[in-house]
Amino acid sequence: GSGSGLGLGLGSGSHLAVSKMVKFGKHLVENMEKEWSEHYMRYGVLKQLLTSGAEDADGDAKEFGQPPSKQLSLSAPTQSGPNLVNGAVTENDFFSALEEDMVRVQRFTKGQMAEIVREINEVEELIFDGSEEYSNGDDRGDTGDKRARLEALAGKFLRLEKYVNLNLTGFDKILKKHDKTFPTPCRGHYLNRLASQPWVRGDYSGVMVSMSRMWEKLRGDRVVQEVKSAAQNFTRRTTKYWVRTEDVTAVKARVLMHLPVFLQESMKGESDAQLVNSIYLDNSSMELYRGRLNKTPGAIALRLRWYGTATPDAGGVDGLVFVERKTHLDKWTGGLSVKQRFALPASRIKELFNGTFDIEKEAIAMRARGKKDAEVESWKELAGEIYQAITSKQLVPTMRTQCYRTAFQIPFDATVRISLDTNLTMVAERTDDAMHVATTGRWFRDPKAKVPAHDITRFPHAILEVKLQLEDGQSIPTWVNDLLDSGLASEVHKYSKFVHGCAVLMTDEVSSVPYWVDDPSLEESIKASKAMKLLEGTRYFRDANAVYSHLLPFKEGYDASKPRGATSTVRIIGGDVDTELGAVGYVWSCLRGDGSVRRFCRRCFGAVRSVGGIDEDTCVDTCFGDEVIATPSHQKVEPKVLFANERTFLHWLQMSASLTGLSSALLAFRDEAHAAHIYAMVLLPVAFIFSCYSVNTWHWRSTRIQQRVVGRWDDAIGPTAMALTLIASLTFTLCVQIHHYRNGTYATKS
Repeated sequence: GSGSGLGLGLGSGSHLAVSKMVKFGKHLVENMEKEWSEHYMRYGVLKQLLTSGAEDADGDAKEFGQPPSKQLSLSAPTQSGPNLVNGAVTENDFFSALEEDMVRVQRFTKGQMAEIVREINEVEELIFDGSEEYSNGDDRGDTGDKRARLEALAGKFLRLEKYVNLNLTGFDKILKKHDKTFPTPCRGHYLNRLASQPWVRGDYSGVMVSMSRMWEKLRGDRVVQEVKSAAQNFTRRTTKYWVRTEDVTAVKARVLMHLPVFLQESMKGESDAQLVNSIYLDNSSMELYRGRLNKTPGAIALRLRWYGTATPDAGGVDGLVFVERKTHLDKWTGGLSVKQRFALPASRIKELFNGTFDIEKEAIAMRARGKKDAEVESWKELAGEIYQAITSKQLVPTMRTQCYRTAFQIPFDATVRISLDTNLTMVAERTDDAMHVATTGRWFRDPKAKVPAHDITRFPHAILEVKLQLEDGQSIPTWVNDLLDSGLASEVHKYSKFVHGCAVLMTDEVSSVPYWVDDPSLEESIKASKAMKLLEGTRYFRDANAVYSHLLPFKEGYDASKPRGATSTVRIIGGDVDTELGAVGYVWSCLRGDGSVRRFCRRCFGAVRSVGGIDEDTCVDTCFGDEVIATPSHQKVEPKVLFANERTFLHWLQMSASLTGLSSALLAFRDEAHAAHIYAMVLLPVAFIFSCYSVNTWHWRSTRIQQRVVGRWDDAIGPTAMALTLIASLTFTLCVQIHHYRNGTYATKS
């Protein structure tokens, strides 16, 4: 599937996680839609049947542990329910109740989807019924009503998705309990059945496409002319985020309000996503991997990319494969990372590896097709550099990534582009054919061969990429910031699919791994790929995340079911205070914070706790309420930040040296008739205070920079305190001078 259905994948670690501290039955009741309560699975009843069946079991293996021999048709209910009144409860009673619940959920989901589709068709007719022109931001009259109806439809679709996910999680958990209770497991049998049912496998991406068309009409999006070129260059600023699987539809719904789904010519039907395959190249020393991991200026990544479901030898659209090069440039130096590519027929890709690729011959053919000289020369330069890199570095296919990509973009307008990759899978391509691609001509793994577990890893989250190409003076659109502040996405600085795949699947060939592999949410997928080295800490790799654990997207105690406030920030509003702090884990640190934040926390917490018997969670809820925003974007450190810290340190130290020099001069050249020694003895302690402050502040800020501490890196109190200290000392010396002049204690001398 394309990841556009309502259900989550079962058995892959992507289903909704529930805290071990909270029983699922309670979690289900707290999160269900009240008006739909009778349509949910009966988790409590099924659990009671398991408990009663275990108590009544006499150890007969023929009666217990065997699933029912007759599978239930989803088109009709079961003939009888469990007998809870008379006689012993058997395992078949549990299976009968389970089948009934599966049918109940399937029927309700089908009915709700039919209603949603009907309402979408109605709204679509209203929007496209005439020649009315719309414009972005116009909410007057009928247009505002249409927008409101469209938003309500999106909300209803999200509620249905939550309903499906809760029931899927419930079925999974009750089947786990069954397998623990009875000797013969049946969880795998039922999970396969669930995965094949329409309400789980249904592809509802057509709903998103319809909503995209309607929002596009209401916004009055302008059309930008496509510019085609043989050599394509993309310069952009890209930020990557992880999105939990259960939040994918919510993210899509938010983006659709501002950008349409970009339906490429290769996309058939009403799907909002397209299959994307990429094969990354590297050599035996993993040179390109190390360059991308360390973000070395000028580091490149080379890949072969094709779109659609065709096999690699057939290529993507029109049998074409894109040969792409990504070059990393440090933003702080004024450079932007660049992606460049050109297309080749899939049958000719092997020429790049066996040394038979004739650039001049291809250039002549391009001119014969009417290409301009400038375009041909640009293509020759790019193709020549890539060909030379493959040959000189002895690059071979190393890692494949595959995902379903949904692109949001006003056609051919690169100002704001957003892509969402779901069902992300990485596969190691270091097969015998790939290692000897120059002689075998096969640059991809045999599609018919089975992939062993240690050669494949399935990433548990979706990847959201926000790509901006803004003109000078143009700011990031407000809606983009609102999306990133919604709590639906967690920023992962410099995340790379290629780097992640190599780190997990090629642990014996890499000497260092990216920081995000320590994120608790990845543990199951890493274990499934047999990459146990990554989970054994410092034995194999230096565990930098012992220091930088707060940079991990989901940190310690990852729990996808927790409210966003548990792993996000809260907005504190008290008087003129409007400051963001980390929740729960960080909230109490505000008591030791700076200025008005500390005062607000102490007043609020003190007032609440004075009642007595109030725990920390209640105190936090009372003081901060439920206004939760996103996980903070982690501070990024560029070399100029370190230099700025050093410059600030030297400026303060220079002030201290100036005061020390002035004091020493007054002491050395003082006149007995003057009170110069008094001035010197006043300024020397001030100089000492300035010196201590400069060293302490430099060390404090360096630590925060090194650890990427979320929060302020400036000192809001120190400079003011230092200025007041200097003013006080100067005022004192002025008073002493005035006193001596009035009393005539000494004669005035220059």
